[in-house]
Amino acid sequence: MANDKDGMAVVIGAFANSAAMPADYSIIPEKGDPEPVGDFDRIASGGSFQVDNDVEIPSEDDDFYPPSRIVDLESPSSDYENQTITLEWTAVGDDFDQGIANHYDLRYSTSFEEIFSAFENATVITNDDLVLGNLTSPLPAGSLETYVVLANTSGTGMTHFFAVRAVDAASNEGAVSNIAQNTVVPTPITDDGGFAGWEIFLICSVVVAVIAIILAVSVLILVKRRSKKNEKADIEETRVEAEPNQTTHSHNNPGYILEG
Repeated sequence: MANDKDGMAVVIGAFANSAAMPADYSIIPEKGDPEPVGDFDRIASGGSFQVDNDVEIPSEDDDFYPPSRIVDLESPSSDYENQTITLEWTAVGDDFDQGIANHYDLRYSTSFEEIFSAFENATVITNDDLVLGNLTSPLPAGSLETYVVLANTSGTGMTHFFAVRAVDAASNEGAVSNIAQNTVVPTPITDDGGFAGWEIFLICSVVVAVIAIILAVSVLILVKRRSKKNEKADIEETRVEAEPNQTTHSHNNPGYILEG
């Protein structure tokens, strides 16, 4: 069914004498001004069709629609002291983006290739691995989901890759989400505002090295000064010893003037 929507319907036409492209491009037709159509009401029939007897029509209790794919999984932070990683994403629904999913299938791997190509082989995260959140109790579609996962690792430098999918009560699985990653590393400053142990060691090492350099330069300067002083003293001593020999012969030569 269609109508003029209270006079708002218009026709935008183009003007040309022929459907062929003209040789002179300057006369290519342009769109004309909109022209009101006027009042009208039109109804067209869509025809009819017959469903084959072999087609199985689902009942209202059947669920053929999976949850939507989660596309904004991210890992905004991690905690080295507690060895935890925070994950966030937007909740999807039971049927695409409607309703509430039944649970989440959350997995991780230390191999990007595994989580990307073989999600089924990645390590499953259960509620026992969580500090915050409940994988069996998703929030309504559109809500922000926040989960804190135990990293299950010690030391630094280990990167975790995560992916998740929503599952409904009929076991319909949504597509696997995008991949988020996080590397658990020590924070520069501890919670009490002081420095971490490895930072104190590094600072002390730098200070000791700087002091050693300063002392070495000072000793080198002192040695050079003493060397120059001794050299000057030797020259002075040599000059003093030579002066008497230069003046004694003047008594035998009256023509010379004795200086000093």
